[in-house]
Amino acid sequence: MPYLEPRVVTLGDDQDVASFNIVDLIERRLQKDPTFRRTVIAASELWKKGDLYRKSSDKFSDITDGAVARFHPHLMRPATPEESEDLRIALLFNCDDIEVPPPSGSRDTLGTRP
Repeated sequence: MPYLEPRVVTLGDDQDVASFNIVDLIERRLQKDPTFRRTVIAASELWKKGDLYRKSSDKFSDITDGAVARFHPHLMRPATPEESEDLRIALLFNCDDIEVPPPSGSRDTLGTRP
């Protein structure tokens, strides 16, 4: 896959943190990974039919069987004619916090000065 340039932010004490734009990562994978692209398109087409919209499931094989996905106001509702070419992607973000180790010798493990 083509290289993506990370976003680099310099924190205090000249510590760098790198990250990537999630949209760029998804776009690149859709363009370069045929299996991923087929899987995403198939799920999108299923969801746009609206057959699963606001219908509970007896099985739970992935997040799309859960109430949050099934009752989401947009994800699985029937697509309008204007949305026929849209690509629906379910994203679940989880971000606790950023953990940056201090420079060697500047702080102990509890974050207090030596």
